[in-house]
Amino acid sequence: MKANLSLIVLFFILFFNPCQSESPNEWIKIANAELERALKTERIIQRPKNVVFFLGDGMGIATSTGARIYKGQINGRNGEEGSLTFEKFPHVGLSKTYNDDAQVPDSAGSATAFFSGQKAALGVIGLNSNARYGNCSSAQGNHITSILEWAQKAGKATGIVTTTRITHATPAGTYAHTPDRDWETYVNGSDDADRAGCKDIARQLVEDLPGRDIRVIFGGGELHFLPTNETDSWSKNLTGTTYANYRVHHKQLLNFEGLRWKPPPLYWFQCP
Repeated sequence: MKANLSLIVLFFILFFNPCQSESPNEWIKIANAELERALKTERIIQRPKNVVFFLGDGMGIATSTGARIYKGQINGRNGEEGSLTFEKFPHVGLSKTYNDDAQVPDSAGSATAFFSGQKAALGVIGLNSNARYGNCSSAQGNHITSILEWAQKAGKATGIVTTTRITHATPAGTYAHTPDRDWETYVNGSDDADRAGCKDIARQLVEDLPGRDIRVIFGGGELHFLPTNETDSWSKNLTGTTYANYRVHHKQLLNFEGLRWKPPPLYWFQCP
């Protein structure tokens, strides 16, 4: 045990290289540089031509702090003194992320707040605070619009690019209206009459506005658009594994014939 401990101590002595902290004068230089940068920041008065809404799901203060420290340490510094690229933007602010009925938010209510400007209940997408989680009837008359729909009404072409499923709560916040984020393929406990007024998220993307007018869609989740009796040839050819599709009651949704997309949208499923 003592021998092992000695080896560990020797390892740290030989290989641990303590980072050099900033001198008092260095902090003064940093402060002056930041002040000069702020004073030179020009006010933006022109209307932007395009808008890119980049949303890092779950990327709160703690996550950003960890990323900042890691970035600095892999570059031989302490880490805390550095900055991430977006922290150097000329205008940076903070927002309170909580749901209408919960202190700790989820992606559904947060995406609704980000994209629509209104708080929503935990697990609810694209509905105001009158809608209740899992209650299909509460969705009626409580739909709210998103920045994606506003852009379409302004004559802009719109698109979604995501590293998760395109029916996941975060990207779905741009086009879907549902009291349950998990109704990506099937509305649990609903009969056909209910489904007419409370569609699953995949159907909303393909059949309803603003989803059907989205021009570019990159993401995963192909299985939510294909029926269980079809083989997912794309994933089989790519990975050698055939995955089970999820749609039970409806035909596959990837047949774009008859839809109003002109020209056809650019879409790609990066994973099943």
